[in-house]
Amino acid sequence: MKLLILITALFVITTQTSCIEKQNLEDSSLGPAVDAASLEKSMAESIGVLDLYDAKKNELNALALSTTLENAQNYKIYNQILLVDSIVDTANTYTINLNFTKQDLQDSNSSFSDIRYPLVIDKNSSLDSFYNKNEKLIQAVTKKDGDEQQHPAFLIAEYADNAKNACKRKNVTCHGFKNTKYEITLPAVLAHPSICENPKDCIIPVSRIEYDLIDGNKLDANGKGHRIGFSFVVSKKLPLFSKVMSFCYRQLVEFGNRKVLAESCYDLTNFSAGGSAQ
Repeated sequence: MKLLILITALFVITTQTSCIEKQNLEDSSLGPAVDAASLEKSMAESIGVLDLYDAKKNELNALALSTTLENAQNYKIYNQILLVDSIVDTANTYTINLNFTKQDLQDSNSSFSDIRYPLVIDKNSSLDSFYNKNEKLIQAVTKKDGDEQQHPAFLIAEYADNAKNACKRKNVTCHGFKNTKYEITLPAVLAHPSICENPKDCIIPVSRIEYDLIDGNKLDANGKGHRIGFSFVVSKKLPLFSKVMSFCYRQLVEFGNRKVLAESCYDLTNFSAGGSAQ
């Protein structure tokens, strides 16, 4: 328990620099739209190839979801743990069997432990490029009918979909793109040889990516498109399912008879690199 608290504190401190105070979503000074291809290229370079074949047996990913209203009221929504239990390689498919645990902090009756959740890759589909691998990743983790409550959050898929598709959709533009690069030091207990050679001084590169998305398909009473601010903190050095350390989105939402600023954040709380690929 002490170890988990230590790790949680590490990632909250190093990855979660909230944008609520500095981001005024009522401000119409967006600046020019960014080129979607340039945004995609920058995001791709920051995280590297997201290839499901890189998953390892016993790889673990733990995250927490919370929502903050008006930079004051914080609601903890749920905690999630994914563990790669086994990997099955056949002639036509490559299946990653995950054990999925969810602690619902709003409704304990919705909590569960060690639900089997398979990610199935169709080997007959092309996986020969960065883009095809990301598209296959998105397809593999897409919600299946009836599994809304028992579907894990895959932050790498959110990242891949945002990079590849979000700013290319009809009547959608993106603005204010920033990619800030820095370094953090991992505690020795997390410093697997696959991440860094020296566990006593494990420094990894990190990128913080921010941009605003204007959705012209959802207009308000004044004819303005709905605005969402996205931020990701990523590191290509971390294990596959933990390469996205933080994913936040903020927007104005209806709350009673007024609009309030709401920010929802998924934050990495623990991870393990796992062992062999089988």
